[in-house]
Amino acid sequence: MTDELTRLSASDDPATLRAWNEAIRLGFHMSRGSDEGFQRWLADAKADDATLWAVPDPDNPAGMPVGTLEGFDKAINAGRAEIAARLITDVTVRPTHRRRGLLRRMMTADLAETHSRGIPVAALTVTEATIYGRFGFGVSTRGHRIEVDTAERFGLLSAPGSGRCQLVAPADAIDAVNEVFGRFHAATRGSVTWPAFYQDMMSGAWDDDAGSADKKTWYVLHRDTHDEVDGFAAYRIGERGDGPRPVEVLTMVATTPAGHLGLWEYLASIDLTGVVKYHNAPLDDPLPWAMRDSRGYRVIGEGDRLWTRVLDPIACLQARPWRGDGTIVVAVDDPMGFAAGQYRIEVSGEAAEVTAVDTAAEVTIPVDVLAGLWLGGADVPRMVAAGRLTGAAEATDRLAAMMDLAIPPYGITFF
Repeated sequence: MTDELTRLSASDDPATLRAWNEAIRLGFHMSRGSDEGFQRWLADAKADDATLWAVPDPDNPAGMPVGTLEGFDKAINAGRAEIAARLITDVTVRPTHRRRGLLRRMMTADLAETHSRGIPVAALTVTEATIYGRFGFGVSTRGHRIEVDTAERFGLLSAPGSGRCQLVAPADAIDAVNEVFGRFHAATRGSVTWPAFYQDMMSGAWDDDAGSADKKTWYVLHRDTHDEVDGFAAYRIGERGDGPRPVEVLTMVATTPAGHLGLWEYLASIDLTGVVKYHNAPLDDPLPWAMRDSRGYRVIGEGDRLWTRVLDPIACLQARPWRGDGTIVVAVDDPMGFAAGQYRIEVSGEAAEVTAVDTAAEVTIPVDVLAGLWLGGADVPRMVAAGRLTGAAEATDRLAAMMDLAIPPYGITFF
């Protein structure tokens, strides 16, 4: 066991912070960083008021730490209300120091501090899906990886509307992008506010992989009949292969159906390309239903996107919409203790009043399962069938009638 756990901020010694940043780059298989890249990262960490946890290397305390974790506060749209959320990122443990409890110590420290400050939920996006369940995280939102054939088979059954598309460079798009994202976030259950680094990334000012300004990305804006921007897509043209090049969509957001279809009509019309690829299409994407040949829309995979860890069940459950009126008492099983207890949920008119009680629970929900249920990304019958949620059939059916939502949550924020 390495004993030392250090809490840093972006105002600490620059040499220490540079070593911390290099540990992140090593952990995620990136190239060594540049002075400009470090200064941009540091500015973002300051803007987010980030906490940087580190486990120093006992063989080289002034060098790269052997464990890292970053946390900062943003917000999640839970459907009825926006609530504060702790975003956790940049989690690494060097291979030479695995299985020593370093991740548990860093994660427990940040979650405990977050809970003590009254932040009701933590969130992360993960590269390895088997790590975070032990800390109470569960999948809250998912997305489809899709390929849309545009060489011959693409066409819409009806015109998307009388709006228009406009091609712009990232630097010229950023103001409209921020405005559209703000409207999308306010209207979309599961959306997470953007960390500070999104401004450099979305404006093209910095491409961390390239170590320079982004010279590959283009934006298409969709403007409605009043010439207001109601959608955007950021895309790159992929490498040349044996056939036409692919259009690789990085981010796509539309706040109107016409904007969504209009963006797709543009992407499908780019010369010398034959397929549009997107890694995060919504599960309820209307596009295949609008296409003349829906077989040209291929779901090639489904992946988890946002993982959450409920710290305050009362705040989280009261911030979400509900489907049916009723009352039920549930127990949350949380080995770490943050969310453990019995809670009475009384639903009336799509809103719930949740109170802690001492009475016996009718349904027991593990905290990682609650992560799937609270935003509506999972449904009660599926959790029962998976053996992850227990209770009498009458009680679980009643919970399902109260809780399960028709429209899945969705988000486009990765961190």
